[in-house]
Amino acid sequence: MNKNIVVVGDIILDEYHFGTVKRLNPESPAPLFSIHNTEYRLGGAANVAANIVGLGGQCTLVGNKGQDIHAETVENICEAQDIDFIPMTTASTIVKSRFIDTTYNQQLLRADHEEFIQLDKKYISQIIEAIESTDPAIIVCSDYTKWFLSKDLIQEICFTFAKKKILVDTKPNKFEYYNNIHILKPNFKEFTQIIWKEINNKDDEIEKYGSNLAKKLKSNLIVTRGEQGATLITLNNGIHHYHTEAQNVFDVSGAGDTFLAGIAVKINQGESLENAVIYGNKASGVAVSKIGTSIVSEHEVQ
Repeated sequence: MNKNIVVVGDIILDEYHFGTVKRLNPESPAPLFSIHNTEYRLGGAANVAANIVGLGGQCTLVGNKGQDIHAETVENICEAQDIDFIPMTTASTIVKSRFIDTTYNQQLLRADHEEFIQLDKKYISQIIEAIESTDPAIIVCSDYTKWFLSKDLIQEICFTFAKKKILVDTKPNKFEYYNNIHILKPNFKEFTQIIWKEINNKDDEIEKYGSNLAKKLKSNLIVTRGEQGATLITLNNGIHHYHTEAQNVFDVSGAGDTFLAGIAVKINQGESLENAVIYGNKASGVAVSKIGTSIVSEHEVQ
């Protein structure tokens, strides 16, 4: 049975302006970008949710909803993509605007719009109740360290849902808040920041420091390693390296989201952790061949 996966975290609206540069701006020494068309896509935690659905899963998204026109766009996309969205009205919608030169498929500029707020205890309780109402089989924390997943909320999630499988993608400054969970998934750069060591992206070094980290956090550890693939270190010190096939990389934006989504879908289907990582690795390989944050579908991952 395909049970519900809940994604909790920082919802981002990715705005893509596609166009070309043909001359300099007469007002300043900068390129003059001519916009041909604009697209909106789900980013952050919402991109994880979109990829879970794309890969055949059932997903509920719990996260921030602004009181602005961008919030309506997020809701409309979620509805169109069959994502059950439980919005928690807070600060304005987080928007990342990217300007892409279509001549070379190259990003020229990114501009972010966001504001930070502090979640109070009452609001944290409402978020926990929203998660509980979905009766989740798996909880995915997609933590872009904006503000939604505060320390207090993280600890409450880990305590309340201790018997559930919790999968986490977070940043180095917050990894220690997540203890005794099912999976912690940093990328290689984040991994080196967590262990406070400059190491080479090689199997033996990942094994050495990753084993210690998995034991410390009492969690299975997956390190995504770019073109080197991924490494899984389990709680019983099982070590598995998964290398990727050569591929054309156009954009790594959101590849980690797709990897996490693939793992969640396969674990939810009863697959082993090892098989889930293989699938997530393949799914993220498809994602990097696309421009921008993109949805990968089941039939693309074969």
